[in-house]
Amino acid sequence: MKDINFLPHWYIDKKVNACRRISMAVMILLVLVNTALAYSCISGSYKIYTIEKKMVEKDIRPVESDTGKDIGAIRSMDVFISDFTGKFDYENVSIDGMSLGFEVPYGNKNDYYMLVKQIEESGNYRVISISQTGDIKGASRLRVKLEVKP
Repeated sequence: MKDINFLPHWYIDKKVNACRRISMAVMILLVLVNTALAYSCISGSYKIYTIEKKMVEKDIRPVESDTGKDIGAIRSMDVFISDFTGKFDYENVSIDGMSLGFEVPYGNKNDYYMLVKQIEESGNYRVISISQTGDIKGASRLRVKLEVKP
């Protein structure tokens, strides 16, 4: 009274064997995935070990995190270049931490208004001062000092 159904035994055996094949394929796939993950972990830890070993051999120490002022200057320059390059001519750029200064040629009021509009549209700066420098070969210049917003 084990199998009370009208299915032939070859059909039942075929279904059982199919289930076994599928479960065996899944187990083999899991073993392969686990092997690949173990290999990547081992190779990654070996790479870290060799890098640390080279650092010890060459007496290299990790960089301290007290370089905030230098990174601020680099960030200031990056923001300045991305905002103003190609929009107007500038010269004598000086950067000190998060503040920067530069000179632009000044021909008429339109140049001044375009410069101020460009600074306001970027939204990354706080204006410290804008002053007019003396005439150089008949053309005056504006000295602009800005501070990059954090």
